[in-house]
Parts: sequence; structure tokens; C-alpha cells
Amino acid sequence: MSETSLSKGNKENGAIDPVTDITTVTEITTPNETSEITDAETSNTTAATLVSPDRNTILRNVCWGDTKEILKSVETDEIGDEDDNALTYKTSLANHDAVLLYSLDPDFGLYKAFYSINCTNDAFTAHAAYDAIVESVTAKYGEPTDNSKRTLDHLAEYCSDDNQALKLGYIAYAASWDYTDTNITLMLLDYDYKLNLWLEFECKSFIPPTNTDGL
Repeated sequence: MSETSLSKGNKENGAIDPVTDITTVTEITTPNETSEITDAETSNTTAATLVSPDRNTILRNVCWGDTKEILKSVETDEIGDEDDNALTYKTSLANHDAVLLYSLDPDFGLYKAFYSINCTNDAFTAHAAYDAIVESVTAKYGEPTDNSKRTLDHLAEYCSDDNQALKLGYIAYAASWDYTDTNITLMLLDYDYKLNLWLEFECKSFIPPTNTDGL
């Protein structure tokens, strides 16, 4: 199984809209000459000045192909782990804590964003979060090409309801969107006795490098 806040969401009038709440990049002023500037600060400042606030973003305030420096300059959530090919952020989605993983290729830049939502292990609550995310993604990216309940085991028919079948791993829910240069996938299923809810954005034009190590 391939593993994927959007932004924290617009909560006006109690509505959850984590997709469309895009943070605008503010102008970064130049420190005075007596200020001490680290290499990281200089790198992030340079990256931010190259970013147009009205650029055609795919989600939050990022675009496919962004470098790590640009991602770090436009992100406002708390950063988590970091290595050469990935950045993680602590955020929220549909009123649940979530971890956002950005995957980068050294030549292409950003090619995937994956949100792992820490919903409760209560099937009713998890399904409600799934429905809220479907509504928000649809509002921005259009109708899904698929949004369905999938039967994984014939024992699902003997369950008292779909929530029980979901918790036992007999059914799963999946939705997908085909949006310009992006494939979007949402999944809710039980894995290893725990409900997993994740949302993935993947760039269509990214071609993984050929494995030449013989493995």
C-alpha cells in the first residue's frame, strides 16, 4: 500500500475546509547590517524572494518541482523530520492531528505530498472524517472519478453494519481524483488492527529514475 494538512482549514461558521485555506507568502525584509545571518536563514530568505504569492499552487502554497528550500520558506506548520529527500510537518486535517510528508527527487524536486491522519480507532468517527475530506477535496479539485465502498472479505455481509465491517477489515473506502497534472487518492481501511486514513497527492509528470544498481 502506498503511503499520504492540507492547510489547517477554514473553520468559519463551523465548516471544515482544509484544502482551500492557502497561506500567502509574506514579504521577507532584509535584516540590518548588524544582524547575524546563518546560512540556513540566507538560503530560506533567498528561496522565499523567488516565490510569487500568486503562483499556480497545487495545494497549500507549494508547486510540483519545488526545492526543499522553497518548501521550508512557504510552510508555516511545525517541521518534523527531515532528510535529503523528504520533509515532514505536524498539521491537522478534518479536525484531526495529521503528519504531512513531502517527497522530493534531487533532480525534479517535489513530486508527492502524503497526509497520514491520526483519527480515532472508532469507525464512525473515522468515516465522518473521510466524508469531510471528500467534500473538501471535491470543492477544490472537482468531482472524484471514484468514491466507493470496497468489499475485502465476504464476511462483511454478516456484520451488523458497515462500521463493524470497517473495523474488522472486511470493507474499505476509497476515493480518487484526476486533476490536471495530479493524481489524488484518499483511503480509509483497517490495517494491522488499526484504522488508517490517508490522503495522497502525486505529480503525474514525475518519472522515477531508473534503478541501475541491479537490484
